[in-house]
Amino acid sequence: MRPVAYDVLRLLLGPFSETPRGIDRVDLGCALRLLKDPALDCTGLLPTPFTTRWFRREQITQFESYFDRMWGEDVTSRPDASFERVRNWLLGMPYAEIPSRQRNKHYENFLGLCRLYAMLLQHSWSLGRSVKSLPRNSLYLNIGQLGLSRPHLLEWLDTRPDVASVFMIHDVIPLSHPELVSPGNTSLHDRVMTSAIRYGRALLTPSEAARAAVEEELHRRGAASLPVYATPLPINDVFLRQEPPDPELAGRPYFVICGAVEKRKNHILLLRVWREMNRRFGVDAPKLVIAGSLGWGCAEVLGFLDANPEVRRHVILAEGMSTIGVKRLMSNARAVLTPSFAEGFGLPPIEALAVGAPSVLSDIPSHREGAGAFGIYLDPSDLEGWTDRIVRLTEGDIGIQALHLGHSGFRANSWADFGERMKNVLSRID
Repeated sequence: MRPVAYDVLRLLLGPFSETPRGIDRVDLGCALRLLKDPALDCTGLLPTPFTTRWFRREQITQFESYFDRMWGEDVTSRPDASFERVRNWLLGMPYAEIPSRQRNKHYENFLGLCRLYAMLLQHSWSLGRSVKSLPRNSLYLNIGQLGLSRPHLLEWLDTRPDVASVFMIHDVIPLSHPELVSPGNTSLHDRVMTSAIRYGRALLTPSEAARAAVEEELHRRGAASLPVYATPLPINDVFLRQEPPDPELAGRPYFVICGAVEKRKNHILLLRVWREMNRRFGVDAPKLVIAGSLGWGCAEVLGFLDANPEVRRHVILAEGMSTIGVKRLMSNARAVLTPSFAEGFGLPPIEALAVGAPSVLSDIPSHREGAGAFGIYLDPSDLEGWTDRIVRLTEGDIGIQALHLGHSGFRANSWADFGERMKNVLSRID
């Protein structure tokens, strides 16, 4: 197979995020899987506005421990304060108010620069080598999707026609559902697709559902001949490890929704469900943990909570939770809820099923593909249907639990599975 030059731009920008998004975790996991594979000639490549450099694999993989510590993945060196806060709240202890602060982007960028400088200094970062010396006939692999909306970051490919570019397009939601994304996101994604068509030898998607959507967009743009390969994303190996349940949490009725608080995730539906739950159960209503950072459209969610203090008593927003913390939270929940309007893939429902938790999710193609016969599917606009299911799970519906809890037939993709599939796909690129 051709040598692989893995785009590490998203990784090097990791210090600007106090906690990682799903795409950050996927990019890091894929990079480590390929860079550590002794059977691959894999290097790291960093495009910048000034120059494009490439680096030996050891210079990239050395950052793994730093990211684990920075993002709280290494709980042995830093306890997961966010998880402990949520756990204490679920057990009836006092908790801090749900944060609704306005983010100071200048201050956060300054902290990001400080973390980036500390990371590079700690690991003796070098300036790498010119892209002119990149091994001939390399594959340029961009999983993080950064740079595609900035065409000047890809202009180096014009000087290296021997390099074949492969880009992962995670979804085309900003083009197919512009009402669900922030202003400007649609034009940004338009540039992503334009760059992918101009430079791409092949495209990857995280699901068959996303592939169908990407192929439809390519057809619309007159580029239907560009091959697209679905490479379903894996879950973190943490979710595949067997651990005993938390006996205290297991006795507490609570539900979890994971992901950034943004419009397309449809958190507002669940808050309306919880308003009804409060009417039915009062102080005995189950609790809802929103595990995710504040994103575009969160003002509606925070405003609803401010206007409905009776709902707020049963809801907590948990930012900055580690992967292990999320797993522990899911493992003991009555169910993991995912009422999204649109997804390119959707990891939380699969993570939930992997740890034996029921997964109640919106009936959309990507969810059907990932959870198959093991999910509980509902229309993302069906308030009554979601309320009924959550009430039944709260009351311990034996039929639902027997059908969906700990189903031995479910198998999620591991990183080992993903690595082999990725190599198989890349070997087809001429």
